[in-house]
Amino acid sequence: MKKLLLRLKIIFLLVFAFIFVFNFNCYAQTAEINPNKGDEYFKLGLRSAANHMYDQAIMYFKKSIELDPSNSLSYMPMLLNAYLAQKDYDQALTYSNKIIELRPNEYTDYGTRGYIHLQKRDFDKAIVDYTKTLAIIDNLTSDDLEKMRSFLSVQEYKKILEKYQGAIYFQRAEAFLGKGDYEKSWDDEHKAELFGVKIDPKFIEDLKRVSGKDK
Repeated sequence: MKKLLLRLKIIFLLVFAFIFVFNFNCYAQTAEINPNKGDEYFKLGLRSAANHMYDQAIMYFKKSIELDPSNSLSYMPMLLNAYLAQKDYDQALTYSNKIIELRPNEYTDYGTRGYIHLQKRDFDKAIVDYTKTLAIIDNLTSDDLEKMRSFLSVQEYKKILEKYQGAIYFQRAEAFLGKGDYEKSWDDEHKAELFGVKIDPKFIEDLKRVSGKDK
């Protein structure tokens, strides 16, 4: 179990970095238009989080939302990330649900909630969210990519998106393994490899052992 959690942590750190850049960019664009006191507390929260002072960061992020509720979607993802850093998955899930209510079509939000469900060993819900993540990505248009790419070229963004997809396939493979659906776990493991994810040999050994089959 410890090795499984370590593998998940490594994958999550990659996904977390992608989500952080995306959410911070959204915040930066909004903050330029709407400077306010909530923004000042948000900056303090970012500083606290950078110094691993997560209790303090959570306090500041909550204050930002309290002072500027109309801009809560700019602040809430960082509050969620602070709870994730503390491994407080119940609170993280609460804010993940709120974020998805506010923006129901953002693929990274479903990927994050899928990860939270996985940590809580709620494999069915994790699979649903990972599947939703992949479905949204599959339906992205060229115009969508143009809007999302920020300072990156479309090709650079696509490469990052492919790495993200691979990570999601691997995490869904973990969820299928936890659920005992080994055939689907194999399928997602293969898809993750196609997207360039280097699979931990221990995961393969575990899947071979419990499924009774080779690749």
